[in-house]
Amino acid sequence: MVGAALDLGDCLDLTTEVGIDEIRSAHQLLSETFAKAGVALPSNSGGFGLMLRRLDCAVVRQLHEIRRQMELAPVDTVKGIFLEGDPIYPGSGFRAKTHVQIAVCNPLVIRGIFRVPEEDMAPVK
Repeated sequence: MVGAALDLGDCLDLTTEVGIDEIRSAHQLLSETFAKAGVALPSNSGGFGLMLRRLDCAVVRQLHEIRRQMELAPVDTVKGIFLEGDPIYPGSGFRAKTHVQIAVCNPLVIRGIFRVPEEDMAPVK
């Protein structure tokens, strides 16, 4: 297991209203572009976990292109929360495999990497 120390830099943070508004606008433009071309948008697939996120990938790429055309600095990282897995109890909003994921677009934000010691990977009791 490897760990990393990151400086998120200019982060597209999908846990904030600003980040959500940016990605929503990118989706709108992508949808309009595909509709004008008479082409279907890609789709996410893979059940509740949506393991194949082709639509989400296309939307994020669209946002990168919008930023490039506006001569804005590219984002360094993208952060999002992913609800995956089965409910942890009946009626639960919590899922067994929910996690935060950070995609590094600019490798310069990686401040350091390290190997996690084997004893630190054991489950907490």
